[in-house]
Amino acid sequence: MIEEFPLLEKTTYLNTAYVGLMSKRLMHHRHQSDIEYLHSGDHYKLQQETILEECHQTIADFIGTSPQQTFFIANFSTGIRLALQCIPKTHHFLILEEDYPSLTTAIEENGFTTTTIPITSSLEEDISATMALHKIDVLALSIVQYTSGLLIDFKALHQLKVNYPNLLIIADGTQFIGGLPFHFDSAPFDLVVGSGYKWLLAGFGSGLLAVSSNFLMQTNTTVEMIYNKIFAGHFNILGATSLTFALQLLDEWDFPQLLQKKEMLNNQLRKALNRLELMDPLIKDRTAHSSIYKIQGDQERYDALLSHKIRCKQRSNGIRISLHFYNSEEDIEKLVAFLENDKRF
Repeated sequence: MIEEFPLLEKTTYLNTAYVGLMSKRLMHHRHQSDIEYLHSGDHYKLQQETILEECHQTIADFIGTSPQQTFFIANFSTGIRLALQCIPKTHHFLILEEDYPSLTTAIEENGFTTTTIPITSSLEEDISATMALHKIDVLALSIVQYTSGLLIDFKALHQLKVNYPNLLIIADGTQFIGGLPFHFDSAPFDLVVGSGYKWLLAGFGSGLLAVSSNFLMQTNTTVEMIYNKIFAGHFNILGATSLTFALQLLDEWDFPQLLQKKEMLNNQLRKALNRLELMDPLIKDRTAHSSIYKIQGDQERYDALLSHKIRCKQRSNGIRISLHFYNSEEDIEKLVAFLENDKRF
C-alpha cells in the first residue's frame, strides 16, 4: 500500500490534517474519468444519476447509516451552509471559540443567536454547565479540533441528548471521518458534514453530509428538500466518483486494520511527545485523543522541520503535526530525533 503514495519516499509526511495524500490508483481513476469525458461529451453527464446513487450508498456503508439520509457534497463549507438553511432562525446555538472558522462563520452569517465558550481541557464539563444556564437548541462543534486535535467525548454528548432530548448536535467531521472509527447511526450527532480531501484521501471537490431522523423531524425537513438544495444545478461528477473510489479503496485495504495500525503509531507518538514535555496542556491529561498534535514552535523551528523534509503546518501559536495510517515508526523516529536535537526550545 505504501507504494501507492510516492511522496512518502521523499518526505516524512505529517500533514494529513492539512491535505491528505492522493494514491496512484485514485490519480489513475481521475485521469480515466477525464478521458471518458473527453471522448463521450454529453454521454458522460448522462451517467450522473447512477454515479450519485452509488456514491450515496458507498458513503452510507462507510459511515454506518442509510443512503437516503446521506449526501455527496463538494466540501464542508458549502454543505454546512446548505444544512443550516433547514434550522429555524429562532434556534439558539452553543459554539466554541477558535473552532473551525468555516463552521462558526456559517452560523453567524445566518443570523443565529449564539453563546460561545472557550475550548478547555474540561470541554465536556463546560458544555454541560453552559447548557444548564442557557436554553440551547443546537450544539455545533468539530468532532476533532483542527488546531489542537482535541477529540470530543461521545459519551458526554450522548448524556447531553438524554438530559436535553430536543437538543440538536451538529458537527464538522472533516478532521475525524477517515481518521477514527465511526458509525453515524449510533453516534450522538444529528448532522455531520465533512470534506473528503484530508483523512479520506479522496482528493479535492469531495465531501459528505449525513442527517439523522431526529434532525429531519425537529427541523420539519425532508430528505427530498435537502437533496434539492444540494443538487440544484450540476454537481462535480469527478468529485463524486473520486469519493466513491477512495472509500471503496479504504475498504479493500481493510480500513479497520489500518486504523489499528494508526492507533498503535499514535500511542508511540503521544508517549514520545510526553517524554519530551511537548504535549499541548490542553490535551495532555485527556484520555482519548486524535492523531493531531500542536507542539511549541516558531517560524524558525517550522523552517527547520521543512528543511529536514518533515512536512507539517504552522497553526495558531505552534506547529501542527498529524499522523495517518500510511505513516511509519521510522517517521516518528525521525521527528523525535529532530525534536531531541533541536536546542531552540
